[in-house]
Amino acid sequence: MLAFLPVEERERVLKGLKLVRFNDRTLTTRSALSKELEEVRRLGYAVDRAEEVEGCHCVAAPILDRHNYPAAAVCITGPADRVPQASFRPSESL
Repeated sequence: MLAFLPVEERERVLKGLKLVRFNDRTLTTRSALSKELEEVRRLGYAVDRAEEVEGCHCVAAPILDRHNYPAAAVCITGPADRVPQASFRPSESL
């Protein structure tokens, strides 16, 4: 949902985030997170490649209201062997 917020609101939220490392795949810099959010906006959905929980992948997409504001999201989470990274669309920026 963060990726689809208006720019000013997104920047305000980003400034207040404390980025905690869970493993080697965790995004821990604001610039890396901002780049990922650009990719999420481009694709229309987000993926978590075990960035927090080892062996757990997630795919999420926003539900936008009539003003294109993110009102909710849908997400699936599963073990990496059932939600394999190979099934994610290749990203040009990652």
